[in-house]
Parts: sequence; structure tokens; C-alpha cells
Amino acid sequence: ELLSELEQFDIKMDPSELKLEHETLSLLLVLNCIVLVLSLLFGYFIYQKILSKKQLNGILDPSLSSNSITVTQLIIYPIKSCSGISLNSVNLTSTGFENDRLFMFIDSNQNFISQRKLPFLATVQANFSPCNSNLILSAPHINSLTIPIIKSSSSDSKVVTIWGESCNAVDQGDLIAHWFQMLLENQRKSRSKSEKQYSELFLPVYNNVRLVRIEERFHRSIEYGFVRGNNPQKHQVSFADGYPILLATEESFTEVKKHLSDGEHGEEDVDIGRFRANLVVKGSGKAWIEDVNWFRLEIGKEKLSFQVCKKCERCKLPTVDQKTGVMGTEPMKTLSEFHKDSEGKVCFGQNLVNEHKKGVISVGDSVRVFVRSV
Repeated sequence: ELLSELEQFDIKMDPSELKLEHETLSLLLVLNCIVLVLSLLFGYFIYQKILSKKQLNGILDPSLSSNSITVTQLIIYPIKSCSGISLNSVNLTSTGFENDRLFMFIDSNQNFISQRKLPFLATVQANFSPCNSNLILSAPHINSLTIPIIKSSSSDSKVVTIWGESCNAVDQGDLIAHWFQMLLENQRKSRSKSEKQYSELFLPVYNNVRLVRIEERFHRSIEYGFVRGNNPQKHQVSFADGYPILLATEESFTEVKKHLSDGEHGEEDVDIGRFRANLVVKGSGKAWIEDVNWFRLEIGKEKLSFQVCKKCERCKLPTVDQKTGVMGTEPMKTLSEFHKDSEGKVCFGQNLVNEHKKGVISVGDSVRVFVRSV
């Protein structure tokens, strides 16, 4: 029909040329459609990239000025469940704060020991020699002891258990084992089997307690399910329960103290050390705000990044007086009466993961809070 119409105007066209023109137009149309689809896909990819970054990093909390929150305390616990050391600055490592919970005591079943069973561990103090080559231990009513740190040894290597998880560790020798046994015997002499909270002292499983250090090359992954990013397995922890760093705010602790002083069974001599945080900050202006929407922190001039992963569910350990090693009922009794999460769990503090594995943070550093993006 097109050829007939063209002939009326004395225009002649070869049918093969017309077919070629038609195919060319069709091809151009297809190419235009492909370009349009690719452009839409690219735009969607960029949008998702931006959205993913916001979801991963959060957005800066507009309600807090850049200098309102500061670091007030930095604490490490060289031996799990023993006394802590307050520092003015700490180095970050792949497992959190340098020298934090590298060591732990184990029973004769190779299982970790904590204040939950032996509260007097709170009075055991561990310090490092200037070059971090020796461990210096002290406790009430016993001479202090200095031992060389054994970081790796095929003859002293053993598999130990923490919360049902197997870890490679290095035994620190007979000298510290003998020292701990004397400390344990002193505790047994001063306590009675009839006292329920001290009945664990007399179990035979503690007759051969050893001190171990986590093996240098061993990678203990953190608890899955709460860490963001494409490769959560890259984050690791030493002998902490599940996460490398525990955060507490002074505002939330002040609220706990207020309820303690108002209550009938309150104890005045309760300090924030009961909750065994590594990082304490001040300036949020409101108690428990860290549980509501804190998503990520940037600390100091280096803007070292920390993921806020999950609230810390509390056991009975905060009831142990960290100065005397005596277990009571507070602050957990009062805390359970006024601050539980939606599942009825008593929580205090937030578990963090340091995204930067190197860097230094110091007391007085500013803290920038990022909240979850909508």
C-alpha cells in the first residue's frame, strides 16, 4: 500500500530498501528501550547505594551538638571477670580495646570462671609491666605475683570453653595456678559451705584452676545477627561474653542511683563499675536514650566509628561489690522493677563493635551520635 501511494507522487522505492528502513527503525527503537531500561536500573542502583549507606551509617542526630557528649571513662579488664584498669587513652585493635580480656581463669573442665560463681574474682587485680611482657597480679591477704606472658606455645596450648564455644588458648603456667589456689583456700577459710552464695567455692572443679591467654592467631567471631555490613564475620572478640566493647552512659546510671536512693532496699554504695563497661560517656541529656535510637558513634578527631549493636542483657554480676567481692541484691533488684525491655529482660548498656581496628581514643574526646535513618 505504501508503494502504491508513493507511485502517485512518482516516487519509486525498491521493496528491499523499504524493508531495510523498517528494520533500521525497529533496531533504533529497541536500542532506545535498552538505553532507557539501563538508565533506570543505574538510577535505581545509585539510589539503593545511597539508601544502603544511610542505613549502614545512620544519620547524625540533629538534637545533639557535636560537643555535647564526651568520653568520661575508659576501662579494660585484662583478666575476664577480674578487676578493671581505668586509662586516660586506649588503642583500638581487632578485638576492641588493647589488652582487654585477653586472659581468663578456667576450671578443671576447661570452662571459664566468672564472678557469677566466684564473686571474689572482683578483688583480683591484673596489671601489665611497661613492655607488656609480664602480668602482675595482686589480691587482698596474699603476696603479689609477676609472671611472664606466654602468647603462644604448642606444649601449653589447649582448647577452652566460654559460653559453650570452643577457643584456642595458651596456659600461663604452674606458678599462677599455685597462686590462685592459695587465694581460693583463703576464701574457703573465711566462708562457710552453708552460705548459699559461697557454696561454689567448695566445689572440686575449682581445685585445679588455670589461667589462660587467648591464642594470638585464634579468631573468635562475635555473635551473629546484630552486626551490620556485608562481612560481619570479620569482627572478632577476645574473652568478652559476646562483643568487644560495652558502652554505658552516666545519665542512665544516674537514673538507677535515683531509684536506689528512693527505694526501701536501696544501696547507696553502688557505682557504675558494677556494670563493667569499657566506655562511659556523658552529655546525652536523657537516661536510656542510647537504647532508643543510637545506631553508630564517631569518637574523637579521627572520627573512629563504632556500631551500636544491641542492648546488654544483665545477669546477677552487677550485684557483686567490685571493691569487696561480696554479692548482694542491688542494683539488679531495683533495676528489674523499673527498667525492662519489651521482652521483659533487664538491660543496661549497649554492646559495640569498633569498625576501625586501629586508632586511639581518650578521655575527653567528643562523641558524635548517629541515629537510624527512616
